[in-house]
Amino acid sequence: MNCLNNMLNSCIYAVVFLMCLSAAAEAQNNKLFGGSDTVQFHVEIRGKFSRQSVWNVNLINANVTSFQSRPKDMDISQTTLDMLNSEAINIFEEVLESYHIKHVSRNKKDYKTFRQRAEPIFTEGGDQYYRIEVVIAGDNGLGGHYGGLDIQLYFKSLHRSTNVVYGYSFRTLKIGSSEEETLSEMRRVFSEQLKESYDDWKASLDHDLKNPRFYLLLRFDVSDLSPKQQKFIRKELFPCLYSRADSLGYIDLKKFYYQIFYRLKNSDYGETEENYISRYADLLQFSMGSSDKYPCSLRKTPMENYRATFKIDSTEKMITIGWRKPDQANSK
Repeated sequence: MNCLNNMLNSCIYAVVFLMCLSAAAEAQNNKLFGGSDTVQFHVEIRGKFSRQSVWNVNLINANVTSFQSRPKDMDISQTTLDMLNSEAINIFEEVLESYHIKHVSRNKKDYKTFRQRAEPIFTEGGDQYYRIEVVIAGDNGLGGHYGGLDIQLYFKSLHRSTNVVYGYSFRTLKIGSSEEETLSEMRRVFSEQLKESYDDWKASLDHDLKNPRFYLLLRFDVSDLSPKQQKFIRKELFPCLYSRADSLGYIDLKKFYYQIFYRLKNSDYGETEENYISRYADLLQFSMGSSDKYPCSLRKTPMENYRATFKIDSTEKMITIGWRKPDQANSK
């Protein structure tokens, strides 16, 4: 009898142990990815659910009739819209929690801090700062707009070039026959989109890592400039110039000295690092231009009337931007 009891107890312990292992495995499987419960996320939810129907048109330089073709609004009660908009944030936070995402902020100051702390990474792994953007009923960038129940979700790492490596998911929310059914549908959609956008981000990262990237060095010679002029170059001019080129990210090596990463065009097999760097210098010079019509114009800035000079060292892969003072510039 004692032998039977011992066997029974052993079976019970074994079942309990297996259940614990199963529960632990299930909890692990529910994570968005390994380590997602320890890294930092910034989350932004933009837009509101509305009655607007999809109007995916290009109104740039369109004729007058195009502006008159806007479709009628959808038939959705204001009570339903109010419910959706009041519960969206709470439900999305529940979805994040279901994936064991614990360290979340929606504070803009935290986003700025995360960006400053996120050193560029060009290999797999090591990401600590992420951003999730949820866009509800957004515009299409061409004058039209998505539907009032459309949801776009972007998944990004702040360590990567977010215009090159990102994940994306799109869904249209369906209104249920009851409030409970509609909110349940929203929860399901958010959950699917989060997983889908992460998988898309991972695929985008894998593709990026398989394609070689190169770098150039950009240096500003500020030896004869005032502190005010130096601040302008660091805070305003460099960010503007950097935004003009199709770069993959940069590292601020020290003040006025940057390592900028890029990729050669796959379609142009004749392109070399040397001619890319030359074209990059031409683009920067053009961007500063000679009038306030240029995107990074020096007009009405501490560098007004100064003229930029460019020196290219192909061996060191370096572009050095120097400055001619107003009297020197006018004499040339």
